[in-house]
Amino acid sequence: MDPGSIIILLIRLGLPFSILRFNIMGFLACMAIDGLHAPIVYGLNAYVFSYSGEVVEYQLFDKWLDIYFLAFAVRASQKWGDELNSRAMLWLWIVRLAGVILSSITGFRFFLFVFPNLLVNYFPLVAVLRRYRPGYVPHTPRQMLFVMAILLVPKLMLEYVLHVEMLGLAEALTKYTPLEFPAPTLWQSVFPCL
Repeated sequence: MDPGSIIILLIRLGLPFSILRFNIMGFLACMAIDGLHAPIVYGLNAYVFSYSGEVVEYQLFDKWLDIYFLAFAVRASQKWGDELNSRAMLWLWIVRLAGVILSSITGFRFFLFVFPNLLVNYFPLVAVLRRYRPGYVPHTPRQMLFVMAILLVPKLMLEYVLHVEMLGLAEALTKYTPLEFPAPTLWQSVFPCL
């Protein structure tokens, strides 16, 4: 395994523990590392370690690390004393776990679309509302389902682009917006000299 991937792996295994103590910031830090792992691995390998060998295929690995960090979010939600939302988050985690298992077994990323990762949107929303606007936290199944339905629409669009069409961020922005990126990745478009 390349050195950059080893460092990211260690960070992604350790960082989720921060969610248990600092729900919002720990979760956002995990999401940031999840979203930026590819350019970080590239930068570490190219500029810190001068590594030019083969880089590990990270996609399936990444999904299991997502399940791992989301388990910490579910555990943190169980400490809130809000049975409705903590059960909902556990259910959302199980749904995504099913998608990752089916995708891993079959090799079809379509399962990641059918079993979307809605927890990644629902947990930070509820955590922020609990802290800053407790009266707006969904307290009934109807309120919770309404919020989830609103969150599900953009999430399904994202899952479709990522896992059915298999487009990167730059490719998706070029295809679905008036923006155009000359390079295949957003990172290479912003930093063409790297």
